[in-house]
Amino acid sequence: MARRSKPNFHPPVPTMRRHSFGMARVPLNGRAHYLGPWQSLQAAERYAALIRQWEAGGRQPLVKPQTVVEAQRARAAAAVAERTVAAALGDYVAHLEASGRYVKHGVPTSERAIVAKAIAEFVEVAGNKPLRALDGADVVAYRRALEGKPSLSRGGINRKLATVKRALLWLREGKALSREQWADVLEVRPLRRGELPAERDRKAKKRAVSVEEVEQVAAAAGRVVGAMLRLQALTGCRPGEVCGMRHGDIDRNPVVVDGVPCWTWRVAGAKTEHHGHATRYALGPKAQAILAEFAGVPGAYVFQPRLAMEEQAAQRRAARKTPPTRQMLLRDEAPPRRRWAPCYSVGSYEQAVERAIAKTDVQPFTPHQVRHGFVTRAARRFGVLAASTAANHRNVTTTQHYLHAEDLDAYRVVAGLE
Repeated sequence: MARRSKPNFHPPVPTMRRHSFGMARVPLNGRAHYLGPWQSLQAAERYAALIRQWEAGGRQPLVKPQTVVEAQRARAAAAVAERTVAAALGDYVAHLEASGRYVKHGVPTSERAIVAKAIAEFVEVAGNKPLRALDGADVVAYRRALEGKPSLSRGGINRKLATVKRALLWLREGKALSREQWADVLEVRPLRRGELPAERDRKAKKRAVSVEEVEQVAAAAGRVVGAMLRLQALTGCRPGEVCGMRHGDIDRNPVVVDGVPCWTWRVAGAKTEHHGHATRYALGPKAQAILAEFAGVPGAYVFQPRLAMEEQAAQRRAARKTPPTRQMLLRDEAPPRRRWAPCYSVGSYEQAVERAIAKTDVQPFTPHQVRHGFVTRAARRFGVLAASTAANHRNVTTTQHYLHAEDLDAYRVVAGLE
């Protein structure tokens, strides 16, 4: 015999439940109502409102039951609505990897590391926020977080800010950001001069390094690094280019100009190669004499750290005053355990130059300032256009930033006009 229900019996109110994809839901009359992220304030408010509406309607279905397709669309819409800034910027990073952006010859460029760092720092500030709620205030908060890092200059802060804006522009192009959101982000301005302490507001002043200064430092830097400095002073090449110089990049068929035979150095993987520009330097007799000291196969790098360290070790061994120990002899007979890089990086090259400068009384400079010295000397003697061509600049305006006047130049002009 069937069991009779008690009069005026009311089943308990359904409780909020958690779906496997992280959303809160409540079943009412056999239909699941999705409320928002689990354990969020939005879900709690939505649950209370639905229960009140359900009770007021006599616990009847609120709307007609959804089909499977409708439920899937609702879940997809809810997922898009609650997509976080971190997930959206993760898609941007994946886009960079898939498109090969900031990668040259299979190796990520230095710009790639800057982009990754800037996005990671922005995610720390606003990564957990829903993308639909992102606005200019989050970008301002990111800029202020960068201002709190004493190691960053004003230029470094503005560079990272521009990087994040480029990522948000990509989201706007994909309609992930609304027009109003993007307009709000655009209103965030970069830092202006004077908004940071003086020591963080100015770039280190560049200068034109003279040939005499290069020679002093090269004499204290050892044969390999010294040759790299001298070659930079003779050709005006960039530090990264002299580090990556290979024997196969040099065309030794002479090009005779005014009776002087020159070789041609075609830089592989040059800075502006992705713009369709070829970079080449003329190598005169002095540069040819430097390269003659470093023989090798076409695919090998001309200047190798291994050679520099072996020569340094030999010099130290020759200057040793105590007799060799048994452990030293055994170490010499054993195969080398350290594997040297095939070529110098820009950082290791700069570090070697810094150590050499510390041994002299020369005012500190960077290898890139050797290029500034070459361009300045070339412009004084042959004109700005010739100097721009020798430096492989595509615009004379770029060459203007490499020209450095001396205090005596004004006096030379006046003296010459007398």
